[in-house]
Amino acid sequence: MDQPATVLSLFKKWDDPGLLILHPADSITTGESGRVKIFNAYKSAEVDRQIGDRRERNAWEFRMPGSLAQLLVGPLIGRLVVPLGAD
Repeated sequence: MDQPATVLSLFKKWDDPGLLILHPADSITTGESGRVKIFNAYKSAEVDRQIGDRRERNAWEFRMPGSLAQLLVGPLIGRLVVPLGAD
């Protein structure tokens, strides 16, 4: 886990261009698995790259309620093959 000063520094970088929006904890409905993990990746001696790992968040957003969960998703519909007249 990062130190609070490190997290604050990152927040300030996001806030400067207007990218940071904070929401009250009770308005977040995704729980722990809905978080986006941010980490650093080396790019060059002068520049690093910030990566946001959204796999958990994407999996949460994918969930569909009720009977909609039984519908095929786009990529699966694209794989359907209807054979030409089988005699």
